[in-house]
Amino acid sequence: MKLTNFVVINMINTLEKFSEKKFPQKISYAITRNLILLKSDYDCYIKSLNKLFVDYNDHMVRDKNNNVMNNDMGIPIVDNDVEKEFNEEISNLLNIEIELELYHIPENVFDYEDNTNRYDSLSAVDIMSLQGILCNQEGNENDNNEK
Repeated sequence: MKLTNFVVINMINTLEKFSEKKFPQKISYAITRNLILLKSDYDCYIKSLNKLFVDYNDHMVRDKNNNVMNNDMGIPIVDNDVEKEFNEEISNLLNIEIELELYHIPENVFDYEDNTNRYDSLSAVDIMSLQGILCNQEGNENDNNEK
């Protein structure tokens, strides 16, 4: 499946939010396995982003203590004369598509009984977020993953 770096970042943030919670083993395994799969591409994204920051270092706006100033998303603020170019570079990086096969589990794995309160609870929004990543949304296309 093709994913952009932007989607990869969002998936990692979602999975990390749930990675320390207690769930049935199939869900926990799927979270961990997909985090590992996504992080190698995320590392490439971070290296490219840091290289971009180095390339624009001389144009970064600094405070009175010479610290680089960042916007609300943590991206350095650059001089007006290169701002458009810098933002286009970041946008291009976020929109790079990568090919990645995630590990999927069936949606019915989320239909478990927890009479002993062994597992952390999930809201409907949480379940939908996890199913959007962990369950094959494109149907059963000869998927070799968990059935």
